[in-house]
Amino acid sequence: MMTITTGIFNAVMIGKGLDCGESFLINFNEDVTGLPKSVDNTYYELNLPSELQIEGKEIKVTFRTLKESEYIPCTALGTAYSIIYILSATDR
Repeated sequence: MMTITTGIFNAVMIGKGLDCGESFLINFNEDVTGLPKSVDNTYYELNLPSELQIEGKEIKVTFRTLKESEYIPCTALGTAYSIIYILSATDR
């Protein structure tokens, strides 16, 4: 079931992850209801504008969970984080 968040959430870009291709890791400053549990509120992202894909960058995002057709192959080299789809993102 796809979940769309209601609200804008503060997050920090951690950097490029090990497991999911070109996806970056994003860490939320607070718990976000409606999302699957993830280690330390950290998730892989899809659809984040490249100008925001900077390690340590503070951003504001709206997002949703992935549709079944959007899942990407990930290895098991690092920590297993869930993936979210970014609807909008701006500098914080």
